[in-house]
Amino acid sequence: MEAVVEDVIEQDDAADPDAAAEPLEVVPCHLGRVIAVDVAWVTCTENVLSQVGGRVSVTSLLATNIFERVPGGWRMVHHQASRNVSREMRHRRDAFPAGT
Repeated sequence: MEAVVEDVIEQDDAADPDAAAEPLEVVPCHLGRVIAVDVAWVTCTENVLSQVGGRVSVTSLLATNIFERVPGGWRMVHHQASRNVSREMRHRRDAFPAGT
């Protein structure tokens, strides 16, 4: 299933002709997966690395991907991601400790 997630990410990167000149890199971690007979879902944290003007940015997203079994493999039928606010708040707290 992890290989399926990586394949879908690569396809998404290649599919957007209006994407920025520098490609995005998506690094999934904290994978959780459930496989039922013909449906599976993966939950994970997606760390999206991008580069703009020589500066690297990392955005952390919480994602759910739903797959359907089709002849020859699996097909993603739904993807949802939202910002990982708790991680961003920890980063800000660590960068700007109280009293500074």
